[in-house]
Amino acid sequence: MPGVRLEFTAAMRLTVQGRLEAVAQRPTASSSRPTNDRRWDGIWFTAGRNGSHLSYALVEFSQASGIRLEGSSASLTHLLVRKNTMSHGLEGAYSGGAGIYVSGGRPTLIIW
Repeated sequence: MPGVRLEFTAAMRLTVQGRLEAVAQRPTASSSRPTNDRRWDGIWFTAGRNGSHLSYALVEFSQASGIRLEGSSASLTHLLVRKNTMSHGLEGAYSGGAGIYVSGGRPTLIIW
């Protein structure tokens, strides 16, 4: 389905504990953003099954890093990750932005 858009109305996150395959055909075809002034908590890939792939996506306006990889070996390619912060109290407050957080695992990152 081209042009998928995920919108969150509160400080919620998309947690991937299994496998997510979200591959668009053109840049910024998939996106995630809040529907009001509240920010969401980003996309979190946790340890578990490998094989997740997120490609040609726009991830913005998260308050807890745009994408977090914790023990995950997901493949992230051709992403535009912007306008994210780390102000949710997870790692302190960073006003300079927080695009992609990686802790453990063996992810593949090709950022555009």
